Amino acid sequence: MIYYNKISRHNNEWHVPPGRYLATLTQITARSDDARLIFTIHEQRGLTDVKKAGKSYSSKRSHWIENDLRSWLGRDGLQKLAADGVLGLEQLNQLIGTKAVLVITNEDHGQDAPLTVISEILPYTPGNLKGLSASGPRFRLSFAPDEDDSAMAA
Repeated sequence: MIYYNKISRHNNEWHVPPGRYLATLTQITARSDDARLIFTIHEQRGLTDVKKAGKSYSSKRSHWIENDLRSWLGRDGLQKLAADGVLGLEQLNQLIGTKAVLVITNEDHGQDAPLTVISEILPYTPGNLKGLSASGPRFRLSFAPDEDDSAMAA
């Protein structure tokens, strides 16, 4: 499930073209069972002014924020943040000022301005910002028979 940016579509500050951006978590808002992480994206990658992007979460579907935090902070970082097994507003506030790479997509649902969606929150690394695989080198495999009929990595 994706939670959309519900900020006014007429406010240009919240319109971010699709891509990967270095962002800083600047604000967390909460209401009863919902929390929203708000990131500031500074001028970069063709952006001529500061933009914002937010992602909302519901405590009824806590696995979404858990997945995003694990992706962003890593398993150890998430365990450290929720050391006593609780992940609430107090723990989330500790993340303010932390950098991340946001993968932004836009979804057109017939509106004048498409909805800005944070599809992934990744740790800030140059590789994540460029969209390179963090899993190490890639290999092209070839299963064409060699002279001795064995497969080889090309």
